[in-house]
Amino acid sequence: MYCEDKTATQLNLELKDYFTAPKFELSRAIMDIGNATTTSQLSDICLDYTIISTEQKYSIIDNSSIREPLQKDMMYPYLEVSDVTIQYDYNYTVSSYVSERIQEISQLSSEYNKLCIRAETGTGKTTAFIKELTKIRPEARIALVFPLVSIVDQLEASYPNTVCLSSKSLPEAHSKAKMARIVIATYDQFVKYSSTNYDFIVIDEFHNMSSSISYRSKTIRSLIRIIDNSNAKIIGLTGTPNLLIPVLGFKLVNITVINQEPVKVIQRLTNLEPHTIIMNHHKSVKGKAIYRCNNIDTLNIIAEELKSIYGYNDKQVVVFTSSYKTKKSIEYELLISQEHFTEELLVLLTTSLIDEGVNIKQQGFTDIVFIDNNKSPAPEPIKQFFARFRDHDNNRKNFVYRGYKKEQTSIYQDPTREFMDTLTLLESNIYTSQETYNHIFSISNYFDSYGINQYYLAHRISQNYYGKLTVGEFNRLCAMNYNLVLEEDTEFVMKEVDKTLKKLTTKELNDTLYGIWINNFDMLKYVIHTTTQDQTLKSSIEHYPVDVVQDIADFIVFHRKKLESLLSAYYIIESLGFEPNEYIVHRKRLYSPNKVHKSIRTLNTLKLIKNPVTEEDHSSKARVENFIKKMMELNSFTSTDIKREQRKVHEIGDVSVEDMLMLLRFFGEIKKHGKTQRFVWGEKNHLFFYI
Repeated sequence: MYCEDKTATQLNLELKDYFTAPKFELSRAIMDIGNATTTSQLSDICLDYTIISTEQKYSIIDNSSIREPLQKDMMYPYLEVSDVTIQYDYNYTVSSYVSERIQEISQLSSEYNKLCIRAETGTGKTTAFIKELTKIRPEARIALVFPLVSIVDQLEASYPNTVCLSSKSLPEAHSKAKMARIVIATYDQFVKYSSTNYDFIVIDEFHNMSSSISYRSKTIRSLIRIIDNSNAKIIGLTGTPNLLIPVLGFKLVNITVINQEPVKVIQRLTNLEPHTIIMNHHKSVKGKAIYRCNNIDTLNIIAEELKSIYGYNDKQVVVFTSSYKTKKSIEYELLISQEHFTEELLVLLTTSLIDEGVNIKQQGFTDIVFIDNNKSPAPEPIKQFFARFRDHDNNRKNFVYRGYKKEQTSIYQDPTREFMDTLTLLESNIYTSQETYNHIFSISNYFDSYGINQYYLAHRISQNYYGKLTVGEFNRLCAMNYNLVLEEDTEFVMKEVDKTLKKLTTKELNDTLYGIWINNFDMLKYVIHTTTQDQTLKSSIEHYPVDVVQDIADFIVFHRKKLESLLSAYYIIESLGFEPNEYIVHRKRLYSPNKVHKSIRTLNTLKLIKNPVTEEDHSSKARVENFIKKMMELNSFTSTDIKREQRKVHEIGDVSVEDMLMLLRFFGEIKKHGKTQRFVWGEKNHLFFYI
């Protein structure tokens, strides 16, 4: 255990999760609990052990002599710790491959309409259904659906006589798909061209349905509707099932390889920024390294810094993003086609691009590093990333750097019950989806044109659940469900790194982005209009032919993801009647897209107050105004006060304290008192409601 400027021992004392209570004796605890004859006695005895560490609580539960299931289950709430183990309806073992159990899976599909199969990467999930299920069900029409074009391309090369649909497919392939017995397609192509008369729909990387809703959201929502309305047997395949998949109507099937070794990962807790982490880590790298961090600007800055410090060239340090440039690069095409990189590559800096759909079979990579400075990370991306590496290498080490909260007190959570309670609220007459504005208290994301989107609900409940887990609970979740063992590094201490070059590079990047936005806005619109795949944004851009400066155009294309997001925000803010650059530009810099889009929700809230349209808008306006007025009645307040008043607006919601403070600051000055952690009002603007 470690942190930025403290020793491992000091941090251990800060994290209650890792503090060993000196008077705790496991044998005594087990004996005390074993003597309980009623649930009331069990509750009283467990109360004495609620202050011990998370690991110690799990030790009591795992070693308890209590065998009666109900009493065993009650130990979790009594000890104030979550049961993070996913419960499966069926468990099977295999020696190597899923195909060994295809008969059982076929039989289960006769009994149930929806199955979700969990099996490790490399156990032949896809092969089992393409080769073996088709033999067992020779008359059945089967669609196999995958998230990425690259996966479909690989399968097309392996099964040239099978109809495969991707964005590259010719019209004749779509014609053949209408009658073909087996069809392989990407999510997008299946949604566009799917027929309704399949007997089986097999969906790969099924966790995307309830854990990646924001990514490819339109396609995923359409795919969800096909799942819900199809008469076909639905079979989801994943290595990282969401714990709420059963409440969506699926039977969970676990297929485990006998004696499979867990993936071991060295875990380091730090709230430092990714740049510091990578530059610090790279000092100790002996061979090749892969760093996974979902911040494109940071990766580009690090690439230049590594070249400057270590003398690397462009072939030795490569950045992977979801850009067209990456997907046409030699390194990416080699990875997709042959499952390795060139020997020249020494450092790969990548986003989540390689989390799915690729295998890496190459020796020499000594450091595989996953970085997420989120204090409440989700486990699925971590497992997905480390599952990419298929060959064994004794010299390779896996690392995960993740953020953490200082408060590490465990609480009992029951996400299934929370899901059902929230679903009941959404189904009630209290809430409807007829809202005009996507304001900060809006629950419209839980609805679509078909009604309640239960997959989105599962996604939100899961994220809230992960957000409340202690480090110890999170580690147990990974070990029990994903065969991923996170081993604490108790010796590591983060060292300072020279940030001079980073500051200069960051300033140069920010200055260039600002300059183009202010001085070359017409060219920016023209280039984005020409290159974007976002049809909504494309239709919003009013552009005229302009003289294109190639260097500027190349820069725009390179940073297209960020600039597209900001330009999309520009038109949304403009449509709400506000001046866009007041919320995009600040002190000769562009705000981050994330900050700007948060501002949009606040502006939507102000628009709701000024111009409610539907009956639901008027109802929401009254609740929002009451929230603001209640907060303004206080001279000072805490985060708890804000959350309490927020629940009076909607019992359901994903509103952060930061979002609510952003709204309240339109009604007066607010400062945070450092010692008391209270927010204090300055001058208040009561006139806003009457302007």
